[in-house]
Amino acid sequence: MSASPLVSVIMPVYNGERYLVEAIESILNQTFHDFEFIILNDGSTDGTEDILEPYLKNPKIHYHKFQQNQGYAKACNKAVDLARCRFITIQDADDISLPTRLEEEIEVLESNYEVELVYSPVLLIDVAGKILGQWGGKGQQLSKEEAFYELYLNGDFIPNPTVMMRRRHITHIFYDPSLPVCSDFEHQLRVAHDYPIFEISHPLVKLRRGRGHSSMTSHRELNFWAERRILKMIHQRYRRSYPKVTKVHYARAMSNQLLKESRYYASQGNVKKAIVLLALALTYNPFNLGIYGLIARKMLPDRLVSLLKRRR
Repeated sequence: MSASPLVSVIMPVYNGERYLVEAIESILNQTFHDFEFIILNDGSTDGTEDILEPYLKNPKIHYHKFQQNQGYAKACNKAVDLARCRFITIQDADDISLPTRLEEEIEVLESNYEVELVYSPVLLIDVAGKILGQWGGKGQQLSKEEAFYELYLNGDFIPNPTVMMRRRHITHIFYDPSLPVCSDFEHQLRVAHDYPIFEISHPLVKLRRGRGHSSMTSHRELNFWAERRILKMIHQRYRRSYPKVTKVHYARAMSNQLLKESRYYASQGNVKKAIVLLALALTYNPFNLGIYGLIARKMLPDRLVSLLKRRR
């Protein structure tokens, strides 16, 4: 029996025909070659299967299909069940991994046994592949306390399509199937609670965003609901285990979450909803300075803001 490859690349795809070839080719053209590529078709009804068919002759590719759509979390869970390797990485079907991604992430994990998860910044691209900007880029190893509290208090900062992880921590569940979105965020919190994580300083993935791109992450209201639920779940789970999530941590995290939601609705011109969310954020943490900054920038008349500035 031949030895298993070092890395399992998992790619769930649902109706992904538009960008699928770019995503697959970006993995097949990596500088690192010791991997298996598990593609899970999550009940696609478009031309996804026709696009996949010629690739299935490649011995690196292992294909599985759900007859009906099960959702991102269940698709990823099944792909992880099929994976044979020590390291697991995720390739989303609408993103592009840069050629050295696998090589650089493996080097971090092989050189730092205590690190459980490595990720990188991303280049944000639009539907045509034009670069819109960059997300992330500190380049640092974070202790489990640093990473966990930063994630919990201030929200997700790990671009999930860049993640590579050891499979040793996946003893029961990978992604929580009860979460329709943001299951990756809940998983990251679990990992950061128990292990250090590492950020590579430069982008290794092009992440598809922008006008005209429909993705799970574009459903903002559903995301907001899931993020609030995760904050409550994590608070209940880690009230007594170090690093602890105290009532004060939970209040600060919820205040920051509601502030983020308020910023979004203010940017969409829905001032009424933004104000309601700000008021709720204040009830959780009246000392959250970001709340007062948003009120000054977005909700006071321009004339009043100018007057306040002159009186300083």
